[in-house]
Amino acid sequence: MLFICLGCLQISRAQFQFFSESRKIGISFGEGQQNRFPYQNDNYRFEHQHLKLAFNQVFYKSSYFELELQIEPVYYWSKHQLLNKYFIQPQHFTDYESLREKYTQERKFNSYAVNFGVLLRHYISQFYSLYALASVGPMYSDAGTERVKNGFTFTDILGLGTSLHFHRFQIDLRLYAKHDSNANLKTPNHGHNSVVVETGVLYRL
Repeated sequence: MLFICLGCLQISRAQFQFFSESRKIGISFGEGQQNRFPYQNDNYRFEHQHLKLAFNQVFYKSSYFELELQIEPVYYWSKHQLLNKYFIQPQHFTDYESLREKYTQERKFNSYAVNFGVLLRHYISQFYSLYALASVGPMYSDAGTERVKNGFTFTDILGLGTSLHFHRFQIDLRLYAKHDSNANLKTPNHGHNSVVVETGVLYRL
């Protein structure tokens, strides 16, 4: 939040523009779990791994900060298991017993997403930087759970990261909170939460 506030102060003094020398493409891999602070919901287990492409474009620079537009297509492969069968209540589902049986077994499914975000970067030195990021985007899942119906949902991300810079290459490590839900367009919509660790490499064009 400190990065964001300081960035807003700097933004008010400068003009936005795209910098052609600051376009980046990259790839990253990560894994997330629900059973991590601050989530740790005892009702279910949710884990995923993902492979992600990244397209970044710097559109603002100051003496201390940069703002980057970030577009990330993502493929997730996930595991889910209902741990508390009483989460499914008879007043909500006529076939609650079969649903309890179904979701208390470990199930695997795939999801496909495109995240659109903004990244606020602060350079500590020429070779090292810290950043805050926020993104949102549509996602499609080929199976549902007792918490989220299959089909289209939205995924929200908020986190922090760090980068090492070597000429045109950039090595990233980030930690973020992720929430998947469908904005109450369909039921159920309790959502899936996870804390994600991700590492990747980008190349400046």
